[in-house]
Order: sequence, then structure tokens, then C-alpha cells
Amino acid sequence: MRCQRPVVAIDGFLDADLNADEMIRANLEDDQFSLEILEIVCQRSQPGDLLAYGSGFESHPELLDRLQSCARVLGNSPDTVRLCADPVQLSNRLEKLGISGPETRSQRPSALEGWLVKQKGQAGGCHVQPASRFQDTSNSFCWQRQCTGKPYSALFLAAGGAAHVVGISQLLPSGRTDAPYAWSGAIGPIRALPEVFEQVQWAAQTLASDLDLLGLCGIDFIVDSKKEVQLVDLNPRLVATCELYTDRFASDYMSAHIETCLTGNPDGHLVPASERGEGVRGMQVVYAPCPIAGMTNWKWPDGAADLPDAKTSIDAGQPLCTVRGHYRDADEARTSLQDLSHQVLACLQPDAIHPFSPGSPAHEVAH
Repeated sequence: MRCQRPVVAIDGFLDADLNADEMIRANLEDDQFSLEILEIVCQRSQPGDLLAYGSGFESHPELLDRLQSCARVLGNSPDTVRLCADPVQLSNRLEKLGISGPETRSQRPSALEGWLVKQKGQAGGCHVQPASRFQDTSNSFCWQRQCTGKPYSALFLAAGGAAHVVGISQLLPSGRTDAPYAWSGAIGPIRALPEVFEQVQWAAQTLASDLDLLGLCGIDFIVDSKKEVQLVDLNPRLVATCELYTDRFASDYMSAHIETCLTGNPDGHLVPASERGEGVRGMQVVYAPCPIAGMTNWKWPDGAADLPDAKTSIDAGQPLCTVRGHYRDADEARTSLQDLSHQVLACLQPDAIHPFSPGSPAHEVAH
């Protein structure tokens, strides 16, 4: 990497195992960064510093513009982030480009069966619910027709109107009745059917050219029974699945992202297919089944990461940690991730489980 200065991580949760030279906690409002981040970055930045961002700017993309006064912000423009954070605007753009995706509208449909409701300016999937459960009709919500098929995600590197698909991963179900579409992890890279990969590559290329995408980006999509791709979301930023593709980068994914953003050239950052590693990687979010007052003396199993501070209180239904590993194939990954999840939950002790104030700080894994 070009940047030899210390790495400063600005995060809303400050996991105990976060790796950086300096770690700073930024307060989140509804899982999004607030104006506070401007002060934090400006106080610690020096001329020439680089800032790579992930989720947390969907509801206030203008903050990225204001951060430019403190550091060089790498990645896509606030306008692109704003477009992708509005499901209706994104759907309209996909339709104009000829990219298949579910019907999305700002007006409530007369019959709610088969529809989902989404909140604009959010990430992570917790805001997505079956429309039949939902009563709010404010302008911050929209409705999307539910797709039938299997959910996947693709990571691609873009610049100069070109896009290189890094790989495709299969998304894991949340297993939560209260948040059935919450981000819960993925397994990849998987071997996609040629006709599926071609559709994904074409969609990534079309979006990269139309939106002038820059750096690593992700798309979520459904493959239906006809093997046709329905694009659901475009994340024009670093995404959680980046870590699944360690063997596909010539150096590492962050170096590829930074160098592509600095040079405007996406070439040369991915290893040839003949040199790629074997097996798959998997990651799965473990959700707290009940309120947890603290995790003092917990013995986390190998493979557990994104670990909360021992004194952190966690609400029921909030992410507790992530389990991850490298496996022979997807079947082994699913089995092993489930086993690791059970090991984490086995750490729960009676004295760690009791009610606490809803205002207590809660740990969360961002997507």
C-alpha cells in the first residue's frame, strides 16, 4: 500500500479485536454516522491522508463531501451513494439500463401479499420486512416485489467505466422471524453457472460505465428458477464479503481498493484463475437470543471475531459476534459455521442473562 502512515479505524462499535494503530469510536444514529465524524476526522487527519469508507453514510451521503476538506475520500461520490440508498431511484435506473430487478414503488400497493417494505437510506437488511407486517406509510419507506429464488452477492472492482468481478458468494439466511432479511453472512467464492456469471459481469460492467463506479463495490441479487438474475441492491463501497476473496487479490482487498481509487485503473489487482486458492471461506453473524449484560470470562472459540468488549450490553436480536473460517466446500462451511455458532451461544451463563435498560449501548456488526 502507498500509505505508510498509521492506520486509524473510526467505528461505531470498536470491537475488541479491531486491528488498527489507533481506534476511535464514533456515535451512530440509527446505524448511520452523524456530524460528529467530521470533527473526529478533521482533528486527526494530516495533509495527504486517505479515507476509505464502508456503510454508515447511506442516510447522510453529503458527509462524504464535507469530509473531503479533511482527507482524500476514496470511492464513489455522494450522489452515487444517495442513488443506491433509495430503492425506487435505483430500480428506475436499472430499468433504464435494461438490468432486471424486482418492481419497486414509492406508493403502497393495494394488495400486500408478495411485497416487501424497505426504508430508504439504510443498510444491513434489518429494515426490510414483509409488507403485510408493516403499518408505517411515511415517505422514508418504499415497497418492492418479493423475488423467488436463491440470494447471492457479487464483489467487483471498478474504474474508468470497466468492472472486474472478483467473485460470487451465496448469502446465508438470517434465521430470525423479526428480521428475516437481516445481513447474516455468506459463503464464497462459489462456482456460479456460466450463464449466471455472464449476467452478473454484464450488470456490473453496465453499472460501472453508467455510474462511473470506483473501487470495490457489491451487488446483491436473486437467481430464479430460470437461472435469470434479478438485481436487488448495489452497494457502491467496501462491503463485508471482501474478506471472502483473500486468494483472488494480488496483494489484499484494501490495497486493491486504494490503488484503484488513486490511479483510476482496476487492472492488475486480481490473480489469474489458474493461480487461485482452493476451497471457500465463510462468515456468519451470531445474534443474541436474549439480552446479555456482559461477557466477562467468556471463552470465545477459534473462528469467532468482531468480538464485543467484555462490558458491553447487548439487546436480544442484536449481533453478538461473527464466526468465520476456510473450508473445503460450501457444505462443510455451512456445517462448521453452525457448529461455531452453537459454541458461541454455549458461552451464555445465567448470570450474564438478565434485563437491562433499553438505552444501554448495543453491539452490532455492520454490512
